[in-house]
Amino acid sequence: MNRILQAKDAFKSFYEKYDRLLDGAVRFLFALMVYLTVFYNTGYSVRLTRPYIAVLLAFISSFLPISAVSIIMSILLLAEFASVSLEVMAVGGLLLALMLLLYFVFRPGKSILVAFACLLCLWKMPQAILPAALLLQPTEILMAAFGILMYGLIAVVKKDLPLLSASSSLGMTGKINQLLTDLFSNERIMLVLLSVTAAMLLICIIKRQRINYAHLTGIIAGDLLYLVIVIVGDLVLKVAISLPGLILGFAVNALMALFIIYLMINMDYRHTEEVEFEDDDYYYYVKAVPKMTVSALNKTVETISEPEKPEETTFSVEDIFVRTEESSEEEDKHAE
Repeated sequence: MNRILQAKDAFKSFYEKYDRLLDGAVRFLFALMVYLTVFYNTGYSVRLTRPYIAVLLAFISSFLPISAVSIIMSILLLAEFASVSLEVMAVGGLLLALMLLLYFVFRPGKSILVAFACLLCLWKMPQAILPAALLLQPTEILMAAFGILMYGLIAVVKKDLPLLSASSSLGMTGKINQLLTDLFSNERIMLVLLSVTAAMLLICIIKRQRINYAHLTGIIAGDLLYLVIVIVGDLVLKVAISLPGLILGFAVNALMALFIIYLMINMDYRHTEEVEFEDDDYYYYVKAVPKMTVSALNKTVETISEPEKPEETTFSVEDIFVRTEESSEEEDKHAE
């Protein structure tokens, strides 16, 4: 643990020097993964779904706030849906408008959950988003729910493409009814939505409790609840579970949970203190949990050397002045 904390401090000092460059690189890579994944799962507009367009948009996103990735992703989806039919674009636009209205209610930084949840669902591992609940308020889970719905919309349009295309015999009302019915009656999508939101809500509730290791307890309980809901859904609704995707998703889940708990939250429950005090109106019972810190070892090197010997002065015979009697008599005469 000490080595991990020392590595964290070293990375923190490195990040403080190159924070702008690192932030831009992270935004670029995340945006590139999102845009390429969206293009791979849609591809209805041949002119739009080009790799260089994804790279260009990711480069632009690296200079924008991280929340801009969700907005650009939604606009790309609307452009893709417009290539299918106007009815599909209208349903996607309605969902986007509702998301934008809630965007101004919650903190803008949390809107990244829309793109993050949609990306993980398209990668078939929605459980990997559960550790994010350790950093959220219960109401902010709604952003993750919108990301799952965006994923559901992509999956339904891909499945019902012949019925929803402009050349279909269904009218405008029939296409909208077909899309909404398939979206909200799709057992797999509803199971993902229910399991993820229920597990994240449980994590948010447990992490706020006054118990030791509340965050670790919350993530374990949330993962177990997700697993129970998925297994019940498999047995009751006959929704097939991909075992490799389940294992891989929980592996990513565990890595993210360890990163958040030990490197971002970083509580040292071994030195927890219970503090009690009062004023004129209230009694206060405070539980103080310090953060784990490791101070770097300052090594000082002391050089031990022998004391310097005094320099010896040598005299030669020429440097010695001898006063003779004759010279002394001459000096006395000069003095008189």
